[in-house]
Amino acid sequence: MRKLIEVALLAIGVTGCVSLTPEGQRVRITNNPDVVRGCEFVGNLRSGSMLGGGTGEERAQVDMQNETARLGGNVLFLTSSHGGPNLGAGAWSSGEAYRCTSGGA
Repeated sequence: MRKLIEVALLAIGVTGCVSLTPEGQRVRITNNPDVVRGCEFVGNLRSGSMLGGGTGEERAQVDMQNETARLGGNVLFLTSSHGGPNLGAGAWSSGEAYRCTSGGA
């Protein structure tokens, strides 16, 4: 049975800068379930930003990459990503962190 770890991340700052950590830069992002087949599940991830559109979605994704690395994972499987087009509309993403050996990562 999978060990479930629920990690909720919320990027509320509208002007703050979110950047990838060196570890987060090594996290592969995918929406293909075949990539994580056979990998070790390490946690559920959710992240959001008060910014809408691409900028908010990018911030949420960067947060989840960093958190995947912090949990010891190297692949972020995106399960959903959505957001409004305007500032204040918000953008939200969710995914799963995995630790994969040579085949997945």
